[in-house]
Amino acid sequence: MSEEGSKQYVGNQPKIKEFLKVLATLSTWCGVVLSIIAVLLSQQPQLFTKDPVLWPIMMSFKEYVGVLLPVLGIAQVLEGVLIGTDDLSFLSYSQIGNVILSFAALYVTKSMKMGVHGTWVVFMSFLLSRAIQASIRVFNTKKPWKTIKKA
Repeated sequence: MSEEGSKQYVGNQPKIKEFLKVLATLSTWCGVVLSIIAVLLSQQPQLFTKDPVLWPIMMSFKEYVGVLLPVLGIAQVLEGVLIGTDDLSFLSYSQIGNVILSFAALYVTKSMKMGVHGTWVVFMSFLLSRAIQASIRVFNTKKPWKTIKKA
């Protein structure tokens, strides 16, 4: 991008806010569409295995998949914003917290003998933790549209 073109976007708060809004909206809608497809596919387990013993287990995953895919998209967009604004130290420390939370969730689900559903709960806790931490950082603590300096 030319120097003149970069001046047009760097530090331009309304455009940065709009770009973040477009990314978050697009990511959320992609997650919703993928969730719907995944939930519908989870009701047709015979497409994935011929073993009818596994079918009820596979069909029971629809609630987890339906919730997780939109959350995954949002978490990745917000973490991408943190990477783009060079907030890598926060991101790396928050990942340590996410892993610790996942281990705690793993311990609880194992002690409750949740089996494969416990795996989904651990994954859900990991993704929710990522999305919540990144949301707090992006929207409250370090607003990227206020921290980017003009070139």
